Amino acid sequence: MAAADDLGGEKLFVLFDALDECEETSRNALMRHLTDFNRKFKDLKGRLNFLLTSRPHFDIIRLLDNQTICLSGDDKSERVQHEIDIYIQAHLKGLQSVWD
Repeated sequence: MAAADDLGGEKLFVLFDALDECEETSRNALMRHLTDFNRKFKDLKGRLNFLLTSRPHFDIIRLLDNQTICLSGDDKSERVQHEIDIYIQAHLKGLQSVWD
C-alpha cells in the first residue's frame, strides 16, 4: 500500500509468476487475498496492477473469473518467451526513468 501511495499518479505492477506451480491451498488463499484487496482498494485501480502467470489450468482460469489473456504456444514456447522478454524489457526501460 505504501508503495502505491508513494507513486502519486504512476503505475505499479506486482508480478506473481508460475501460479500453477503453487500448492493448491496456498494458490487459492493468494487469490482470495488479491480479490479482497481489489475490492477494498478500488481507488488504486489502474495504478496498482497484479500480473499473474500460469499454465492454463481450468481451476486457475475459474479463480481469475475469466480475466485472462491466453498466450498459446507450447510448440512455440521459445518464440513466445522471446516476445515476452522484449515486451518486459521495453516497459522496464520506461519505468527506469521513474526511478532515476
